[in-house]
Formats: sequence, structure tokens, C-alpha cells
Amino acid sequence: MGRNRTKISPKLVYYNTISSPLSPARSGLIATNATGAFRSKTTQRVCLVGFKKLSDFHRLYVCSFLRIDITHPAESEESHWFFVRFWSVWMMAVLALYLGTVLMDETLRSLSPRGQFNFIIFALLIYSTHMEAFVIANLMRVCRKKWVEIIADCERLEERMVATSSMAQSMRSSAQFILYIQWLIIAFNFGINIINDFGMGMWNHYNIKMTVHMQATCYIFSFIGGLMIPSNATVARVWMMYFGRLFRTYIQQIAKLLREVLDSNDTLEAKVIAIDDLRVQLNHVRVIAEKLSKVLGVGILFGYGYTIPLLCIGGYFVTMPSMRFRVRAYFAAFAFAHIVSILVPVVIVAQLSRGIADLKRMIEEMSVRNAPPLLRTHLALLDRAVLTEDFRIDARGFFKADLDMFINIMGASVTYTVVLSQAHNRMFDEQTSDMSLLEV
Repeated sequence: MGRNRTKISPKLVYYNTISSPLSPARSGLIATNATGAFRSKTTQRVCLVGFKKLSDFHRLYVCSFLRIDITHPAESEESHWFFVRFWSVWMMAVLALYLGTVLMDETLRSLSPRGQFNFIIFALLIYSTHMEAFVIANLMRVCRKKWVEIIADCERLEERMVATSSMAQSMRSSAQFILYIQWLIIAFNFGINIINDFGMGMWNHYNIKMTVHMQATCYIFSFIGGLMIPSNATVARVWMMYFGRLFRTYIQQIAKLLREVLDSNDTLEAKVIAIDDLRVQLNHVRVIAEKLSKVLGVGILFGYGYTIPLLCIGGYFVTMPSMRFRVRAYFAAFAFAHIVSILVPVVIVAQLSRGIADLKRMIEEMSVRNAPPLLRTHLALLDRAVLTEDFRIDARGFFKADLDMFINIMGASVTYTVVLSQAHNRMFDEQTSDMSLLEV
């Protein structure tokens, strides 16, 4: 009772040790705790690795904006408008951030300290998703010409596959269907977010007794959020699923035609000409995949930037013991849905790689038969025309959709969620112990 107890607030000190912009091993965030919140050495190491992975991801996420290919004069004007729209987008995001800050200040006055902490965490992550979703929308509009070019290339390729005219019609219909799906997703997200944000505003009005001025500000903020949240990140994944199925169909068709050519009774010269034509088609598929990777990869990257904060929100509120079971169950399903959305591009790329591997395996089996040397030579050229690494989503070299990427993102998200939960528990455990000492 007689001793004085000095309270030291938890403090995280971050050191940014980026020495090379492209060296993940030497860049990242190093976290140290001044009060021993992370008592376990294992926890400290896990947090250190997680912060490094998280910082590397966001560093590449920002650098992808700065690496724009303007080697062709025709793309310089597009790059100029890209930057103009980029900064206009962020000005709109700053306006939304300001309105949200005003609302948060009004709301925090009527909440308990624990509620204030949770509300601030939720609001900060929501602000980041608002800004990133708007950037995604801008990015997809800038790339609309490239989408048209990619679809035109696919149609020209399908015209060469004369044996499957019904496939060409099916793929063109699928492309139009995807265009309609885009608008449906945008409209659906807009409606859902308007209902959700306006409903939250009405809840605040009746439970927190917000003024009419603050209620109007809440509606304006909700409207801006509804414009930004129509998540073209989801649209990018829909496009990726479509093109993944499209490329698998192309590869399967090329494998089918190759088997028919080799099993036919045509002359050797006719078989060589047919194999060379298939090699041209396969190379055309590879070129389309490279174009798609440049356009779709950045969209998937920003889609992950949009999804990761929401995943952290879900994980954080699931781990809160003070939450009701229904709320925790909702956020558990919420987090699971975003985990699936992160895993979708990885699965699609893996399926494409497996299709290419099956094609190359079939070519090798055909080559070991008693085929003439000339036919073996052209089969070897067909085998070297494409690699499994050619069908990837890498966002201009900064990003690669594979299992390692999925593990890194999940590890960083889990680490960030654990840090939030531990900071929350330690903060309010110290407050509780202080109150008990005062009572004594």
C-alpha cells in the first residue's frame, strides 16, 4: 500500500531498416517492446518475421505504382493520365478520411475505453479499405483498353482452332457474360455498403444521440464509401477465374489436336506443318498470358491490399472474448471468406501449371516412340515453346501468386492480429490492475 507504482504505458518502437529497395531480407519493420508485453522469445521472433513480411508486401504494393512501362510513346499519355487519376483518387480518399475522423470523434465521446480502442482499430482498417478499393476502381478503368486488346487476341486465336468453332462462340459469350457480371458486382457492392453504412449511421443516431449535423456527415461519408467499396478487386478475381478456364481450354484443345495429328495417317510433312501450327498457337497463348499478367496481376495485388485489412478485422474481433457468440461467428465467417478470396488466384495458377505440365508430359511420351528424327525435332520445339512459369500472375515482377505468397500473407495477417489482441489485453489488464491497487 505504501509504495508508489509508476505506470508505464505500452510502447512499440519501430525501426525501418530498408537499405535496399529490392532486398526483402534486409528490409522491413523491427518491433521491440519497451515494457515486455511479448514475454516469450518465440512470440518476439514470430512478430519480427511477420512484421518483415507485412512491410515487404506493402513496400512492393506501393512500388508497383511507380514502375510504369513507358518505353513505347503510345503509352506515355496513358501513364500521364494514370498519375492524374491516381492523385485525384487519393484526394477523394482524404476527404472520406476527414469525414470519418469527424464521425469517429463524435462516437468516441460516448464509448467506454475498451469500446474506444476497438472502434479506433476498426475505423483505421476500414479507412484503408476505402482508399484501396477506390484505387482499384481507378486502376481497372485505366486498363480498359488492354482488356479489349486481350479479348481480341483470344478471338483471333480461337479462329485458328478451326476444329472447335463451337468453342469460339462459347468463349465470346463467356466474355460478354463476364462484362455483365462486373456491373452486377459493382451494383451489388454499392447497394450492400450503402445499406450497411446507412444502417450503422442510424444505429449511431439512436444509440449515441448524434446531432442532425453529424447524422448528415455520416450519410455523406457512407455515400463516398459506397462509391469506393464497389470492389473491383472482386471483379479482378472474376476475370482471373474466367481466363484461367479459358487458358485451360486452349491447352486441352492443343493437346487434343496434337494427339489427333500424331495418330493420323497423314504424311510426315503434313504432320510437321500441323505441329508447327500448334506451336504458333501455344506461343500465342503464352503471349496473351503475359499481357494478362501485367494487367490482371496489379489488380490482384490491390485486391489483396483490400482483403488483408478486412481479414485482420475478422481475426481481431473473433479473438475478443468480450464479444457475443453471434458477433464472433459472423466475423469468423467473414475472415474465412477473405481467406478463400486470397487462395483463389493461387489455385487458378496451380491449375494452369498442372495443365502445362500434362501437355509437356504428353509431348515427351510422344517423342520416345519410334518417331522419325524430323518429327522428334519439331516435337522438341513444341515442348520448349512454353514453360509452366509462363502462366503466372506476378504484377510486373513485384508479386507472384503461389503457395509461398499465400503462406507469407497469412502469416503476416495472423501476426498483426496477434499483436493487436496482445496490445488490447495488456492495455486493459494494466488498467484493471491499476484500479485494483487504487481500491486497496
